[in-house]
Amino acid sequence: MGITKTTTYSKGMREFWKKEAVKNYLVQDLFDVDEIVRRLGGCPNNEDYKIIRRYYCIEFIGGEEQFEILDTTKEEFEAHKDDDNTEIDYRTELNYSDFLDKFWFDTFEEALFGYAEPNEQLDFISCVKDTFFELKFEGQAKMFLKNVIDGLNELYTELNYLLKNKNTVYSVGINKIQEVVINHYSESYLNTQNKIINIYKFIYPEIEQEFANVKTINTKLTREEILKKLIGDNKKLTLFEKYEQKLKKNNYLSIDYEWKKGAANLARFFIHCTNEKVIPSHFIEGTRGMDLLRQLYGFEKGRSIDSKAKREKQLTKKERNEFDFLDFD
Repeated sequence: MGITKTTTYSKGMREFWKKEAVKNYLVQDLFDVDEIVRRLGGCPNNEDYKIIRRYYCIEFIGGEEQFEILDTTKEEFEAHKDDDNTEIDYRTELNYSDFLDKFWFDTFEEALFGYAEPNEQLDFISCVKDTFFELKFEGQAKMFLKNVIDGLNELYTELNYLLKNKNTVYSVGINKIQEVVINHYSESYLNTQNKIINIYKFIYPEIEQEFANVKTINTKLTREEILKKLIGDNKKLTLFEKYEQKLKKNNYLSIDYEWKKGAANLARFFIHCTNEKVIPSHFIEGTRGMDLLRQLYGFEKGRSIDSKAKREKQLTKKERNEFDFLDFD
């Protein structure tokens, strides 16, 4: 799958997809997924496992054996991966069988959710901004935004195809590590689409109407799915659910888990949860954790205070200990 880069577009629009910061954000197939695992999924000094990319080819020889698997090199793979050859199929994959059951999920997710993907997203949006204002004509700028949103939608569609066919894709299936990466980037591309729409709707008002369907592409995450992303650890989840019961008793949450107080209260609750390590520390930076908490409680008001700096401003001397009651029986 490749991102659409129509040749009739201006040079600036074509060059956008070639920028290193843009390419770093694009996850188009299992090779890209595995590269993220290889880059972020290691362990210190390879003490538990070592992640290695393997290159091999499958040669169809017929007879009882039918095919033979032979190790090859990266150079051979690159030279022949796109060959239209029905007798030899060049492939590459990570040595998942060596480390799948002892993978350090916590440190991998902390790196992926906490800084790797969020920084890539910020760089991508910054590149969109630079290119948008470099284009000389309004029509070019609008066409560029359409190209970007369509490109992100292509990525989303391709990743969701992989998930829907995870047991059969590429004849090898998708494992639980790859699924974490695919789910995360799929959600990220929708998030980026919506951010771009919100940024440029004041300059290009039609963008909201033209891409209104973007906001409904993703199916709403269930409570269980949000909690898995936001809390993860079962012991921490038990404590978080105890917090919620106390929030209900103190009129912060409704019976149906709707937030009944203001945005500042929600920000202070989030800070309390991160201080107590109920919500992982990698959510402290950025707004991803707050966004998940908002989804969990169906609360949209006051998103302007979701950044770390603005959240911390809600910790006034009077309200600093607002949620201390959660930790007392």
